[in-house]
Amino acid sequence: MKRTILAGLVAGTVAFMWGGLSWSLLPFQTGKIKTMPNEVAIAEFLAKTLPGEGVYQYPGDPDPASGDAGLQEAMQRYERGPVVPLLVYKPGPGSMNLAAFVARGLGANLLAGVLLAMVLALMAPAYDAYWSRVGVVGLIATFATLITHVPYWAWGSFPTSYTLIVVIDAILAWLVAGMVLVRLLRPAGVPAVATRSLATA
Repeated sequence: MKRTILAGLVAGTVAFMWGGLSWSLLPFQTGKIKTMPNEVAIAEFLAKTLPGEGVYQYPGDPDPASGDAGLQEAMQRYERGPVVPLLVYKPGPGSMNLAAFVARGLGANLLAGVLLAMVLALMAPAYDAYWSRVGVVGLIATFATLITHVPYWAWGSFPTSYTLIVVIDAILAWLVAGMVLVRLLRPAGVPAVATRSLATA
């Protein structure tokens, strides 16, 4: 178990380092999140208008008491636009504590790495082939994006380009981490690339 946890922590660190590389040097994040023009004026308007911290949308859900007429009116507003799928609003001063951001991000990746290592450890008797296990990591990463980022595209009208970027970036991060993880967890006596694969299992 200790070996599994240590391997998971290494994998989580690798995924976290990929995120830093992706945001700083690679072109994945370029233009993904845009800065609003007249942002100060917009921020002041939001501060005066929104009642408090929360996640907002426009058009909002119709009042259930309005019945079909309210639903139709909301649909017409959606079709006219603009559409704001999710607006995360936090009033008051923020904190640019980089150490806190890094700690939260790294912590999430470390936990994910340990959980992934546990899954691979449970699979070891059935799948010891290197690329089979890396393939499983890729499938798990893809599954994770399908239940997180893709629903925002399907239901929240998030831009396709944005969704593709975050999905590809997440899968690549964990594929790289997975390649490291699988090598660290390779059972004793099993070669780095064994013959059994998902295709032949």
